[in-house]
Amino acid sequence: MKFKNLRSSIVLSTASLLFSGLALSSTSFAAAPSDQSIQQLFKVMNLEQLTQETMQQLKPQLANQATQMVSMITHHSELNAKEQKVAQQVTEKLYSKTSEMVSWKYLQPIYTQVYKEAYSQEEVQAQIDFYATPIGQSILKKTPIVAQKTMALMSDGIQKAALTQAQDMQTILNQLHE
Repeated sequence: MKFKNLRSSIVLSTASLLFSGLALSSTSFAAAPSDQSIQQLFKVMNLEQLTQETMQQLKPQLANQATQMVSMITHHSELNAKEQKVAQQVTEKLYSKTSEMVSWKYLQPIYTQVYKEAYSQEEVQAQIDFYATPIGQSILKKTPIVAQKTMALMSDGIQKAALTQAQDMQTILNQLHE
């Protein structure tokens, strides 16, 4: 009798583990999103326009960064005309390079690949459904503002860290001349 109970217990445990494993792995067998649904998501999210708006809103932050760079290099709190011209050139270069890296032509295949690897068809559809709602659209419209404010809060710290790192590297490299 004890053997029969033990055997039943083993069978139940095995069945339980099997079903648990299937339940846990079912997400890995979820249908991959189609390119069409991903493109539909990008469209409802206005992702191309959102990217362009975000870049426009970041331009003042890039100008501030460039001014800080020139100010730190020259050790002038107020820039003269020549330094302002250099800061403007740095701004344009930063903006140009950043724009290239966040252009829709560059980002679309990257986003498509990431979304295909990260989300199931069901998850993509859920996002489409959400972002098509008024609250979803409201959140999307605020995204460039969030990006701008985040960049503003981070830029000073990044700038100071980069300058400190450059100074540290220069100190280390100066050992080569000793």
